[in-house]
Amino acid sequence: MHNYVILSGKNLRTGLRESHAILLTDLVHVVDQREITYLTLKSTRMGIIRNDTYQATKMAMGQRDFAYFLDEANLSFALYITSTNVQALKVLLAYARQQHLISK
Repeated sequence: MHNYVILSGKNLRTGLRESHAILLTDLVHVVDQREITYLTLKSTRMGIIRNDTYQATKMAMGQRDFAYFLDEANLSFALYITSTNVQALKVLLAYARQQHLISK
């Protein structure tokens, strides 16, 4: 098992595609709410929403309400739903559970 995972998606502020290499040992706390995951790392925080949920929510809300939702929920990254990302997220969550870093 690698000591890091790579997550690919879209930066919700810039709209640009990004990849993040996350060292598992940098995890401090993880909150997993199925469609939204919050990662607290040693040097930063990430609010991750699954891209399919992001798209559905964007369609259901007006632009202003959607932007407000992203800010209030502290979301910064839309995770593309690919087999690689799904597996990487599973590894990350399994590590967090094993290290007792996860909460719901």
